[in-house]
Amino acid sequence: MLVRADGSSLGTVGGGKMEADVADLARVEGGRPRLVHFSLTNADAMADGLLCGGEATFLIEPLTPDTAAAMRALCAAAGSDAAALEAVRLDGDFTGQRLVLAGSSDSTGAGTLGSADLDAAVASLAAEALEDDLCEVR
Repeated sequence: MLVRADGSSLGTVGGGKMEADVADLARVEGGRPRLVHFSLTNADAMADGLLCGGEATFLIEPLTPDTAAAMRALCAAAGSDAAALEAVRLDGDFTGQRLVLAGSSDSTGAGTLGSADLDAAVASLAAEALEDDLCEVR
């Protein structure tokens, strides 16, 4: 979900209070990328007009030149029907750093995970996943 500075948004994360809270957190200026976890009981969900409760974790981050470059690389891959993979770090000060790989195993996309060795390891795993048509969280 993209949340603009004026509060308008594009896309959804499910609606209700959880979506409103995510949108509020996304509008915090100068915010750093962070993970935010929500847990809704079925009663809470029904009160918001949702069908059920549950848990969700979101990466909330500002749109920066680096994240914009990654989004452009993903959009280019989608526009060409090329396979693409995005790896995003979710640990401490590195949260939000990303690497986008698209197309063949020897092609590159955009970004870095903060280390050439880590980028190479992820590129190797990505080549396997793209070749075998796998999708998973590691």
